This record gives sequence, structure tokens and C-alpha cells, in this order.
Amino acid sequence: MSKQKGTLVIRDDDVSFFTSPSELEQAYSFLDKKVVSFSLVFKTVPVHKDNVFPYGTNIKYCQYNIVENTDLINYLVEKKNSKEVDVLLHGFSHEYKYLNNKWEAEMMWKDYSQVYSELFTASQELKKYFGEDSFDVFVPPNNLISPSSVKAVEKLNMDISGQIRFFDRPFSLLMVLNSIKRNIFRLFHGFPYGGFMRYENHIEAISYPLDNYDKLIREYKHCKKIGTPFMVYTHYWDLLKNKKQKELLERIVTFVLNDGGDLKLMSECFKEYGKRKKQKNKNK
Repeated sequence: MSKQKGTLVIRDDDVSFFTSPSELEQAYSFLDKKVVSFSLVFKTVPVHKDNVFPYGTNIKYCQYNIVENTDLINYLVEKKNSKEVDVLLHGFSHEYKYLNNKWEAEMMWKDYSQVYSELFTASQELKKYFGEDSFDVFVPPNNLISPSSVKAVEKLNMDISGQIRFFDRPFSLLMVLNSIKRNIFRLFHGFPYGGFMRYENHIEAISYPLDNYDKLIREYKHCKKIGTPFMVYTHYWDLLKNKKQKELLERIVTFVLNDGGDLKLMSECFKEYGKRKKQKNKNK
């Protein structure tokens, strides 16, 4: 029986110009206190791929700047200052492009220069509202990111929360070792490894999708056993539209709290891990 205390992190993607504070309150009405890490899209486009309209239909296709939604910004600033919510950077526009007969997510089709320039602009503008200690964690749209985009994120001193596929990180010895570790773990356990992984210039950890209760509980117990936070991701607009999705998240939260665990913010967990690694290296 593990003596570790469990930790749950809820990552909510796609908060944008179109989001209202009331929608966030309603989506997480089952929480006594909002402890949610919101991934912000700086200048979102209103359509994902060609048939996903998370913010409604018949909206002119252009970029909408989140800072122009003052009610949302004021709400998030207040909640962040009270340490109830976290803010993460979720791409620049979340725009997909149809290339080679498939839809490619933003961090897959943009080149290094564009990614670096846009994310630098987004982070600097948003820090004017949320403080210099914000946006240390990057969440790639659709959880996908190319090696060149990883390098751009690293140059901005951000860590990554997303999914890891084959050969989608810059080549290095650590990339090879992490890949071997992940695939051996998945082979034996049937689900992805949930612990932090260190690369040359950043650290990262995956977030699990809200797919199946029993599977999520197994993943939570694995994370608890190795002393790492159990991170899940969702979308507030999906929780509002999909009753079963909201009920599933509420069941997971209830299980973790009844297990003696707690809810934490994602940036806080990344910072704690970074401090542990620095201290461990110092003691060598």
C-alpha cells in the first residue's frame, strides 16, 4: 500500500475571447473551490478543424484577442491572485490547417520562427495582466507539437504539458531514454506513463483524457504510487454540453478527495518537481 498522498490536477483547455466567467463557474459548479489550470488561447480562431465550433456557429473567421474580453481577464486575474486558478499558454490562435489529406494542429504546421515570435508576443502581453510568474507551462493545441516548436517553447523557458508520440521531440540521448521508458511502461501497464520527464531544456508530463472511470482510477493510483500528480485535461465547453463528461470528472474528484488526496494547480506541480530535481543534482 503506497504511503504517498494523491494529487489531482485539472487542466481546462480553450479558454479564449469567447469564454465567459459564468461558463467557467457553471462547468465547475461541483467544486467547493475552483482549483483549475486554465489553458488560454491568445488570439483564437472560432473553428477547430472544419466541424468543431466550441464557441458557437456563424462567427466571422478571424483572430479574436482574449484581452479584449475584460470580464474574463478580470475574473481570471482575481482567481489567480487568490491561488484558485492557474493560467497556462495554449498556443497562439489554435488554428488548424488541412495538409497532406489531414488536419494539422497549430504547433505542427507552423515553423520555428513563427512559433517563437507569436508565443513570445502572447506571453509578454498576457504577463501584463497576470504577472511575470505566469505562463511557465505550455499546452500544445490538440496536445501535439513538432520538434522545432519544442525548441521555440524551450527558448521561452516554458515546460510542456501534452502528449508524447514517436520522434516528436528534438533528438537527444534523453529523448531516446524517455521514449524507451515510456514504451516499456505502456507495454506492461496498458496506459501511458504519468510521471515527469526531463529533457535537455525543459520538463514535461502528460495529461490524461477523461475517457473511462476504471482506467482513470488505475492511472491515478499509478501516479500516486510514484509520487507524481495525476493530471487530466478537459474543456469547459465540453463539460457544459456533455453531462456524462462532467459527471465523470466529478466522480474522479470525489474519489481523489475521499482517498485523502488534494487538488493542485499545474504550474505549482511543475515548479515543485523542478526544485526537487535541482536539489537532487546539487546533492550528487
